[in-house]
Amino acid sequence: MAAYSTFADCRQRPKLKAHVFELQYADDAALPSHTASGLQQNLDSLTDCYQRAGLVISVNKTEVLAQVSAAQTSVTSTFSIAGSILNNVHQFTYLGSILTEDCDLTNEINYCIKLSAAAFGQLSQRVFLNHNLTVATKVSVYHAICLSILVYGCESWTLYRHHVKALEAHHIKCLQSILGVQRWHKVHHAEIWRKAYLECIESWIMQRQLRWLRHVIRMPSYRLPRRLLYGALQQGQRSAGGQKKRFSIHIQETLKKCGTPPEQLEVLASDRTTWHTTCNQGLTIFHSNYAADAESRHARKHAASTSSSGTTCHVCSRVCASDFGLRSHLRSHTRLTSSTTSSS
Repeated sequence: MAAYSTFADCRQRPKLKAHVFELQYADDAALPSHTASGLQQNLDSLTDCYQRAGLVISVNKTEVLAQVSAAQTSVTSTFSIAGSILNNVHQFTYLGSILTEDCDLTNEINYCIKLSAAAFGQLSQRVFLNHNLTVATKVSVYHAICLSILVYGCESWTLYRHHVKALEAHHIKCLQSILGVQRWHKVHHAEIWRKAYLECIESWIMQRQLRWLRHVIRMPSYRLPRRLLYGALQQGQRSAGGQKKRFSIHIQETLKKCGTPPEQLEVLASDRTTWHTTCNQGLTIFHSNYAADAESRHARKHAASTSSSGTTCHVCSRVCASDFGLRSHLRSHTRLTSSTTSSS
């Protein structure tokens, strides 16, 4: 079964009220439906309601997204508003988040990295590369602007390891620019976090997700976020193998990383003080373990590179770390020989 969504844009305040099932914020509205006929019926009801209120839906800004299951190959359904055919897309942006047909976060992660990099570039000359400002001031500006853009909407993210690596790579690159650390300095990540008085990007995301999780748990049972958190399939079942990671599984993994038993989630979230203390202690433990693992990996890598015998150059007896380094070094001898022959 396919899930359909449409994104509409309305630029006036309605004078009348109509009860339709939609997710509306300001002038943007999203209409979810499980079937194509249901979505078309919702569109007709919304169009009629807006026309009676003196509103016109912008067809050019209204898009249809079909989230197709693995058993289906393609969806050829077309949808219209007052005779105008709507555009079927593979993704659209709603409230700053990118919704895709395969529920993959890769496009949204790349978009957040792009926006954060653009903000960092605009502030580089005035703030981050300004020698008259202290590192604490630069880090404060980075935390308030660039880091907030980077993790915008992360409360509902279900991350995989490659997503975390992409975010961490951008985070470390920005901190290296702020601290004036170059790649050839070979400063490991734990030292960069310590100098910048910041933590890894995964710790920031976990902090926001745990804060949002308690807020959702304490919501009334009729609220949509709580229904989604505790929801289950009424019909059908998940097939074996190749499943998308669910948000509930991601939260369980997060709690285990913080040393918090998942079965005590509701009990701990019922008290604000207890929950904040538990989360702060768990995040401190996670960051300490994460930094210790990063330092141990860096030490093992450094020990392996220094303990290796390498390859010796037959011309000058220089020891190269790898065969690739030896070939690059031999090209320097070739260029030196060619220049000597030309001069003679």
